[in-house]
Amino acid sequence: MGNAIIDIKGINKPKILHALLNHAKFSYSWAGDMKKDYSLQEAKELLSHNDTRYFSYVKGKKLDINLNGNKLYTHAYNTHNGKNSCYDAIKHLLTKKN
Repeated sequence: MGNAIIDIKGINKPKILHALLNHAKFSYSWAGDMKKDYSLQEAKELLSHNDTRYFSYVKGKKLDINLNGNKLYTHAYNTHNGKNSCYDAIKHLLTKKN
C-alpha cells in the first residue's frame, strides 16, 4: 500500500483513531505515561475535544493524521510508525465500513 491516500468515507472516525493510536509507536523523546492500549471511549473523547481533528502527538505517540474529511493521508503516519503502518492499523475497518 505504501504512502497512499485511503478513502475513509463511511468509517467510524473514533474507530479509526482508536486503531491508529494503538498501532503507533512511542516517540523516543517521550518521558510521560507510556500507556500502550487506548479504549474506543478514549478515542471518542479525544475527537470530541479536537475541533480540527488533526492529531500530531497523543501521549507520546506520533500520529500526524487529519480525520477531518473522507481521505486519510498515510505518508506522515508511515514515516513515524513504519512502512504500511497506517493501512495495517485500519485495514480491518476498510472491509466493513459503518
